[in-house]
Amino acid sequence: MRTNCVPFDAADGRIGTISTFSDVTVDHELATALTLAEERFRLAFDEAPIGIAVVHPDGRFEDINPALCALLDRTREELLGTRLRDLTHPDDLDAPPIEHGDLLAGVTDSYAMDRRYLQRSGAEVWVNLHVSALRDHTGSIERFLVQVVDLTERKALEAKLSHAATHDPLTGLPNRRLVEDRLALALAASRRDAGTIAVLFCDLDGFKAVNDTHGHRIGDLLLTTVADRLRGVAREIDTVGRIGGDEFVVVAGSITDPEDAEQLAARVRRAIEQPVDLEGVHLTPRVSVGLHLADGYDTTDEVLSFADRRMYEAKTDRRLAVRTSRR
Repeated sequence: MRTNCVPFDAADGRIGTISTFSDVTVDHELATALTLAEERFRLAFDEAPIGIAVVHPDGRFEDINPALCALLDRTREELLGTRLRDLTHPDDLDAPPIEHGDLLAGVTDSYAMDRRYLQRSGAEVWVNLHVSALRDHTGSIERFLVQVVDLTERKALEAKLSHAATHDPLTGLPNRRLVEDRLALALAASRRDAGTIAVLFCDLDGFKAVNDTHGHRIGDLLLTTVADRLRGVAREIDTVGRIGGDEFVVVAGSITDPEDAEQLAARVRRAIEQPVDLEGVHLTPRVSVGLHLADGYDTTDEVLSFADRRMYEAKTDRRLAVRTSRR
């Protein structure tokens, strides 16, 4: 109950009061509910396992919960007044997304996107950013409520699975699938630029005997040694892949002179055929190389088939060492 007393002067000279009484039960209940709601929001805000922030329309943090501080590896005091853009990975500093424009225009009330931020150490963290608009009674945006979910482990797992799907688990080289994809891109570029592509198909001679005599452990070490030697010979723009067993492929684009391709094949052979000590087993690998010079009008299957045939010709007659064909 609320009491309101107003003094007044009576006609006989005495001073009196007029008292009014009003029921404020509803007001009290509303105030209590508001206080409770604020306490609950603050508890949820502070104890949430995901990052939460209240952001000014200009992008500055006005409030940050502990989870977001931990995620960004910064204190609350360091973050207050900082803009989200200041913490964004440089590669993600593009124009605001269309969804943000829709949010400002009132078309939507929220949007979500994946983005990278930088910790104090410079380490990047992948997050899913969910942005909601907090509007006043006129519909104008007063603040943004930002929720940040750490995706770093999930992104790392996705990258690992993607790498496993396209790379040889033993040598780490691109597998057949990725080699074919890159070869297709190289052929497309060759059609556009009227260039030439050199494809080297390399097969180790007598590899089965190495496995049979010394065991698969030594065989695997030999394969990884060959992979490393191929990496060392190839250019950065080339693709070196293992497409199965003891078969390796080198895709070299932007070949301006066929002699350059012949020299690359010779370097590959010399590099592979150097003696090697594998846990006390001394071996001198031997390799047959098939070289095919392709233009943009070959298909990936044709190119690999041509190079494979040239390799078998070289294997049949070791005097050839490297066998070459031209489209």
